[in-house]
Amino acid sequence: MLADPITVVVTRRVRAGRDANFAQWAQELTAAAGAIPGYLGTTVLAPDGAADRHLVERFADGASPTAWEESPTRAELIGRVLEGRSRWRSSCRP
Repeated sequence: MLADPITVVVTRRVRAGRDANFAQWAQELTAAAGAIPGYLGTTVLAPDGAADRHLVERFADGASPTAWEESPTRAELIGRVLEGRSRWRSSCRP
């Protein structure tokens, strides 16, 4: 019996002027996810004029997104985003 495919949707808000940075990060994320068995692909939706970007990730089965979510590579890529956000917040403090 074949497993049902799984779709995961992740939304990220992109600050004005950071579209190119996000696009590069999303490309790295997508390339890294390609190493996960069962990964089928990612589509990035960027509605006109909206700050939100939606990453629609597709996997062949339920184990594949779990493997991706628990991968050290994904953690490192997500950590870069969180680190950048933390630096920005620190620079805004009086």
